[in-house]
Amino acid sequence: MRILALTITKDDTTSWYRAAGVFRDMMRKIPGLTIDTHDISKIGNLTWSTLTQYDIVFQQRPYASLPLTRFLKDLHIPVWIDYDDNLFEIPQANNRAFDTFSDEKVHQNLAEIAKLADVITVSTAALKTLYGPLNKNVRVVPNALPFDFIGEPAQGTTQKTVLWRGGDSHRMDLRVHEIQILQAQDKYKDWNFVYAGYNPWEFYLPNKKYRKPEDPVLYFKWLKEYRPRVMQVPLYNDFFNHCKSNIAALEGTFSGAVCLVPDWEEWNVIPGTIKYKDPQDYGEKLDFLLREQISYNKYRNQALDYIREYYDLKHVNRLRVDVVNELMENA
Repeated sequence: MRILALTITKDDTTSWYRAAGVFRDMMRKIPGLTIDTHDISKIGNLTWSTLTQYDIVFQQRPYASLPLTRFLKDLHIPVWIDYDDNLFEIPQANNRAFDTFSDEKVHQNLAEIAKLADVITVSTAALKTLYGPLNKNVRVVPNALPFDFIGEPAQGTTQKTVLWRGGDSHRMDLRVHEIQILQAQDKYKDWNFVYAGYNPWEFYLPNKKYRKPEDPVLYFKWLKEYRPRVMQVPLYNDFFNHCKSNIAALEGTFSGAVCLVPDWEEWNVIPGTIKYKDPQDYGEKLDFLLREQISYNKYRNQALDYIREYYDLKHVNRLRVDVVNELMENA
C-alpha cells in the first residue's frame, strides 16, 4: 500500500505534528505501508502515470490544489486532507498569512477541496465544527508527542524561567497580554522570561532572553535540557485561537513546566494546568505561579500523566490507521 503525502513545507512544525512527523509510526503500525512525502511546490507535474501508483493521496493544509483534487476524484483515488488551523479567518496581525488567506478565491478553494475530500482530519473539536458543514466525514485527530522519537520528558530540578514559544503570528496574542506580562517580568527580576521562535521587542527588560527558531528535534532536546518552571500561553479570545490545538501545553509539560493556558475547551482537558479567563485574570494567575507558593511538581506530574496516556503519538496514531483502513475498504 502506498500513500502520496503532499505538504506545504514538510520540515516545518505543522508537518512535525500532522504529516512527516507522524508517518514513521504509521508505517510501523500498517505492514507494507509506504508513505512518500513531498512539498507540493517542488514535486513537479503530477500526471495520471504518477498518481495511479498510489492508493491514497494525503494533502496537508491544501488551499491551492483544487484542480489536483478534482483530478484525483476523476482517477478514483481516495483524498485525505488535514488541517490544524482555521485558514478561513487568519487574523490581520498575521501579516504574511493574511495576505494569502484573505482572498475570497482562496476561501472558495478551501471550501471546494473540503467538499471533495473522502475524509478530513483536524486537530481540534472547534475545527470540526468549521468543516462539518462542508463534509460529513470529519475526524478529530489531536496533536500528540512522539515520545519514542524525542525520548522521555525532562526530569530533575527546573529553572526559574517563564517560557513562551511561538512565531510572529502570535503578535496580537502577546500585545493583548503585554501589560500583564511586563508587570510580572518587572516584579520578578530573579526569573528569566524566555521567548523562543519570535523575538517580541516590547518585552525589553533585562531578564528577557531570546532563542531563535530551530529544527524540532533540536528544540525538544533543548526543552528537556533547559527545564523551565512555567510555560505561559497568552491567546487572544477569538474563534481562530479557539481552533488552535494545545501543543504549547504538551511542549511545556514535556519540558518540566507548569502551564498557564486559556480556560477553553481545547485546554480544559489537561489537568495540572493553570487556567485564565481574560487578560486581567492572566496577570493574576501568572503572579500566582511566580510567587512560588505551589507544588510545581504536583501540578506538572498531573499534566504529564494525562499527556502520556492521551497525547502519546503511538496511541493517537491509531486514529490515522483507522482512516487508512477505511479508505482502502471503501476504495
